Amino acid sequence: MKQAITLLFVLALICGATAQAADPQAPDKPVQLKSAASSKMWVMFDHASHDAVACDVCHHAQPSDAASPYVSCGASEECHYIKGSKERDVQSLFWAYHTKNTERSCYGCHRTMVDTGCRPCHMSPQAREAAAKNGK
Repeated sequence: MKQAITLLFVLALICGATAQAADPQAPDKPVQLKSAASSKMWVMFDHASHDAVACDVCHHAQPSDAASPYVSCGASEECHYIKGSKERDVQSLFWAYHTKNTERSCYGCHRTMVDTGCRPCHMSPQAREAAAKNGK
């Protein structure tokens, strides 16, 4: 009996993980985040390389009647609408990406998980173009 319950639990976990990884809303190709003032600071973001992270860790949920369950980065005037890095405000898109003390931000999560520095995200324009062509 214990084995059957354990097996059902493991199957439920696998099904849940598969459903999350197969989220039809996540882009299948890298997305260029152009929120920085300088194109040198734009980021090529690949959702596939972050599939172990639940969508709602980074994205705010939308009302259930919305076309997409999550808000896109920088897509909402009501979300992180302040442009530029000088505003240390939660409404600043820069600080949403770069806050150090939370795993909900890119910088905070990367700093906690592995100290990668800035270059893996902020590639040169040539590296960004190559990543977009290669789908990475």
